Amino acid sequence: MGRTGAYVESLNSPSLTDTIHNILPLQDFNTLATVGHLMALALIIFYLLYLNPKQIPYATLLFALLVLLRSITLSTTHLGPPLLRLDDVPVGEFFSGYYYTKDLFFSGHVGSTFLSFLIIKSPKYFKYLFLVFPLLMAYAVLAMHVHYTIDIIGGFLFAYAVYAFGEKYLKKKIEQITNIEAED
Repeated sequence: MGRTGAYVESLNSPSLTDTIHNILPLQDFNTLATVGHLMALALIIFYLLYLNPKQIPYATLLFALLVLLRSITLSTTHLGPPLLRLDDVPVGEFFSGYYYTKDLFFSGHVGSTFLSFLIIKSPKYFKYLFLVFPLLMAYAVLAMHVHYTIDIIGGFLFAYAVYAFGEKYLKKKIEQITNIEAED
């Protein structure tokens, strides 16, 4: 996302109004948006490594497709950040080079956590735990006014589209490839 984010950041794009921003008061959920998102990603990695390692190639491909789609949408939808926003300041120096204000459509916080929820099949309690993350991310970035409502909706829709595409066209092929390699 680095080059795409830098490209979008360099553009002079107009800001828009958002009805949900008019309803939700500006709130500081920076820790939730940053640490919560990192925790969700760490948990999906834990799930894949320890509970379902056979799914690692497939899940990696789905996440790569989501990142590719997000890079395309960021490059083609030029919106300025919401006018009144609580900047989601990076936590620590490590993330300071990845802080952008115009990387809006679609929300990576929502898209990646929702895709994680869709990928997890069992145990059921773990799957439903993951349903909490995209809902929390959606609320946090909306309440901070760092994403427009359409960015949140887009995050859910693009994640589902990637998942549905993967289930229909990629899953069996990836399983065949990994089974062939395991036999050799």
